[in-house]
Amino acid sequence: MGGMNARRALTLVTVPMAALLLLAPGGLAAGPGTCLDLRERRDELARRAMAAELMLVRQSREQICPALTRAAEAANADSPGYGNGAAALINLQALRDCRQAAEQRLERRNRVRYRNRLGFTYYTPSGAALAAEADRVAGELARQGCEAPP
Repeated sequence: MGGMNARRALTLVTVPMAALLLLAPGGLAAGPGTCLDLRERRDELARRAMAAELMLVRQSREQICPALTRAAEAANADSPGYGNGAAALINLQALRDCRQAAEQRLERRNRVRYRNRLGFTYYTPSGAALAAEADRVAGELARQGCEAPP
């Protein structure tokens, strides 16, 4: 019986205090550490989601134009100093056409599994799940009163 009264007393004290916190200026805004943790989690999830999709895009490009894809990757690897001049040998229009064809192929052959809050399309199950979780964490950032990252 004593436990029930203690629990009721705790509830009576806790509910008004919670209401005051919600009504207070700034409400239940998360501390800087919490915001930073949430931002880092959202960013990591988004990076992993994007990596899954980029792997799918790369596979599609390799099927359509394997030599051009390999040449572009080699040029990209050389980009800090353009050491061997591979970038100068790439037909950029052909590369754009290849990328566009790969995107069209993905759209035709894969169902959309998720579109994130920014409108990016995810076709892979892992990318879609990670992107959805990143969006959930972004929502939590907003609910916690965290400011947008700089």
